Amino acid sequence: MRRAGEPDAKVIGVDEISMRKGHMYKIIVSDLEKGLPIWAGGNDRSEESMNGFYNELKPEEKAQIRLVVMDMWKAFEKSAKKNILQAAILYDKFHVI
Repeated sequence: MRRAGEPDAKVIGVDEISMRKGHMYKIIVSDLEKGLPIWAGGNDRSEESMNGFYNELKPEEKAQIRLVVMDMWKAFEKSAKKNILQAAILYDKFHVI
């Protein structure tokens, strides 16, 4: 994530990774244009944990996000709709099918 530098993403991808058995997760946010992770955090897959990413962004960084790609997890969707109103949401095709 150090290579990515300060977040300036316009297109982001959101997913979670399992840290260990028992439903322990971290959220990974990537700059999809650069192909680099820009944030890893949260304690679970909750809306509150996802809000942690957006809360770390400056207003101008939030404002430039135009598209967020994610699975159909409601917590991620609710957080995006709350924090980046201008951004379109694109669902990962593998989750739609």
